[in-house]
Amino acid sequence: MTSETLSLRDFVHADQPRAMWGDPVTYLRDAAVAHVGQIVKVLLPKIDLLSDDLARKHEIRAFAVARPVIEKIAGFAELHHGWYAEEFAPISKIVLEMAADQALEFAELAISRNGLLAEVVMPDTLPTTEGGIQFEWHHKGLDLEIELLPSGRKYALLEREGQPPVELDLSAGFAEIAEELADLLAP
Repeated sequence: MTSETLSLRDFVHADQPRAMWGDPVTYLRDAAVAHVGQIVKVLLPKIDLLSDDLARKHEIRAFAVARPVIEKIAGFAELHHGWYAEEFAPISKIVLEMAADQALEFAELAISRNGLLAEVVMPDTLPTTEGGIQFEWHHKGLDLEIELLPSGRKYALLEREGQPPVELDLSAGFAEIAEELADLLAP
């Protein structure tokens, strides 16, 4: 990812009081949509479609692929303490940012492995009871769940058909599951 890579931090104006944002979900969704429009307006004209500037094309495609997941993640900002049951924790801004960045990373991986125009199977995205976010894929005989914890740690549960599940600490990266993840991102 380049220094121009976008994160959820880019959608939120930290210098504005929270009250100015209004409803945080609406604010984040509107900001994400506006940001996508800005990316397309700024970057697309700079890309000569006949040129070799594939890096820019990949960035734009990755953001377009990840956009629905990022919008869903932005919706988790409205979850307050006890959002489903008394013990359910809200999701912090840091976890929201981490999850949005992770969604972009999944899209970039899929595009780099399968091609710019390839279809991408993005994960189901769910809030967790302790204030984290979980990404899930369940197809091709594989079940993969990646959880981003409020502490910043990443864990995975990988289960292949007919085999016991394996738990992995992914805080150092996705090297242990790169092959499975690439397979799951492709239709």
